[in-house]
Formats: sequence, C-alpha cells, structure tokens
Amino acid sequence: MRRLAWFTSIILGTLAVLFLLWEFRSAVWIFLFSLAAAATFRPPIKQLTKRGLSLSMALLLVYGAVVLVVGGLLIVVSFNLLTELQDLANRFAIGYQHIEVVWPEGTPLQQAVASRLPTSDTLYDSIMGDNGLSTLPSVLEITSNLAENLTYLVIVLFLGIYWTVDQVRFERLLLSLIPIENRAPAREMWRQIEKNVGSYLRSELIQSLLAGLLLGLGYWLIGLQYPTLLALIGAVVWLIPIMGVLLALIPVIIVGIISGLWVGLIAGGYTLLVFWLLEYIIEPRFYDRRRFSSLLLLLVMLALIDTFGLAGLILAPPVAVAIQITFTWLIQKRIPAMTGKTIPELVDLQDRVSTIETKLATDEMPPSPRVVSMLDRLKELLNEAADTAVAPASK
Repeated sequence: MRRLAWFTSIILGTLAVLFLLWEFRSAVWIFLFSLAAAATFRPPIKQLTKRGLSLSMALLLVYGAVVLVVGGLLIVVSFNLLTELQDLANRFAIGYQHIEVVWPEGTPLQQAVASRLPTSDTLYDSIMGDNGLSTLPSVLEITSNLAENLTYLVIVLFLGIYWTVDQVRFERLLLSLIPIENRAPAREMWRQIEKNVGSYLRSELIQSLLAGLLLGLGYWLIGLQYPTLLALIGAVVWLIPIMGVLLALIPVIIVGIISGLWVGLIAGGYTLLVFWLLEYIIEPRFYDRRRFSSLLLLLVMLALIDTFGLAGLILAPPVAVAIQITFTWLIQKRIPAMTGKTIPELVDLQDRVSTIETKLATDEMPPSPRVVSMLDRLKELLNEAADTAVAPASK
C-alpha cells in the first residue's frame, strides 16, 4: 500500500511539473534562450578578460557589438526588403491578370489550370477582406508581435549577461538539487553541454551571417532579381540541418530561370559554392559536427518538427547535442570503474601514441589536420581512462 502511494505521488508530481511548465512555457523558453545566449558569448568574453579587460567592459564590448551588428543589418536590409516585396507583389498581380486573360485561350493544360483558379477580385477579397478593412487588424497584430518579440529578445540578452556574471552561483543553485557524490560529474556534464551547445550556436550564427552577406552580394553582381529577399531566405534556412541547402536552392533557381536560363544556372551554382564553403571550410574551425550522432539529430528533428514546425528544425541540433552528452554521462556512470591492474596497458597505449606522434613529426609530409585532431582526442581519452583507473586504486 505504501509503495502504491509512493508511485502515485511521483506520477502526480510529474504531471503537476509538466502542467506548470506548459502554463509558464514563455518563461521557460526565455530562461533556456538566455542560457544559450550566455553559452554562446561566454568564450569571447573570457578571451577579453584574459587580455586584461574587466568583466563589465568585456560584456559591454561583446553584447554591444552583437546588438550593433544585428541592428545595423536589420535596418539596412529592411529598406531593400520592403522595396523588393512591393515589386514582387506588383509583378504577382500583373502576372495573375495575364494568366486570367491568356490561359483560357491557351493549351489544354493552361485551360484546365485557369478554370480552377479564382478570379483576381476573389483572390484580393480573400487576402484583404471586404473593402480592404481587414488590413488594419493585421498591421496592428504584426506590430504587436514584433514589439513582443523585441521585448523577449532584450530580456534574453539581459538574462544572458546575468548568467555570465553569476555563473558560479547559478551552478551551485543547480547542483544543490543533486546528491553530493554526483555533483562533481554533474558539473562536468553541465559544462560540456554548455561548451558544445555554445560552440554550435556561435558556428551557426557566424555561418548564417556570412551566408546572407555572400549570397546577397553574389546575387546582386549576377543580376538576379530580389537579391536581398533570396539572401535572407538562404541565411535563415542555413540554420536548418540536412534540408537547408535544398530549401535555399529552390527559390533561387525559380527566380533565376524567370530572369534567364543562364542566370538561374549561375545563381544556383554560386549558392552551392557558398554553402560548400560554409560547410567544409568555415564550420570545422568553430564546431566539429562529426563528434555527434547524425541519427540522433534526425530523430530529434522528427520529434520537434511535429510540435514546433520550422522552429523545431532549427532547435533540433542543440537539443540533440545536449541529449547525447547527457546519455553519455549516464552510461559512463553505469560502467564499473577500471581497476589499477589496467594501468600498465594504458601506459603501453600512451607510449604507442607518443611513438606515432614522433614518427609523424619526423616525416617529410606533415600530417593532415584530421589525423592531428584524432591523435589529440585519443590522448585525451587515454588520460581520462588513466585518471579513472587511478581513482579507485587510491581509495
């Protein structure tokens, strides 16, 4: 009976926590995004403090630079974007009227399509409402949502500054919920999650910014129509793993073919070149994607897209990174620690790695960066294994 009451209380407590998280989901999202912001900008802040700057000055420089760059780009892009959207709407209206007039007398396929299309007046009324009066609530709603999102962004930045300044106290508060014997490995797990999620977010933000700049400049030089709009689409969909390249390529090819076949081919090839440059040249300098499971990423994407849609695809990679690090830590906790008898074998392996390093250093051809990275990772694993083996023997 007591056991039944215990399980019942656990289930009710879990349901109550889930209900509270759902009711206060906006606050939960703000909290998580602020932690992500702190993890993203903490390394450059630490680099500035190591160079002799105070923490407050480093915070001001990093967060101020982010606000100035993002705000300046938004201001510059918004003017061109509004002009292109207006031109696109005018071209759509003219093209639709052309279809209404010409296609009913065209080929059988054109006639079949034209017979199923609504008239321009019906289409206009469905978008604008009667007499166009429904635009006022839409404008007010868009303005309200924009102001609300900007407010959330400001809160996230200020909370990110707070987590950066008060990192130690926050970790103590978080670890106070965990038994004492598990606090040290839990702190290590938390910092690994923060480090890798921050690395991923920095990498994606830098690549998204470069994608927008390179694509916009290239489309403008090629003579492609709507370069700002297409570059903005490319910068956003680059954040979507696996499918981002395809989603960016489709509108570029469509607009390019309308402008001319060669323009479409050149614009498509240039888009692929920019994405290849970001994927294989820029990204490895900031984040090693190969360390994490692509299968887990795919499963998380499938789970989040059903709940959050397009935003779920963007959130999937950092969530997958956090899940993999957490489960790796939990599995390591369940594996029995090695005994001191394995230390000679570890020493032998370390000697072999040192021999390989010496051989590579004396070769005429320098080793590739991938080989050097693998050797460094192997040394780290052997050192961790040796520390784990020594710890039980010393108790």
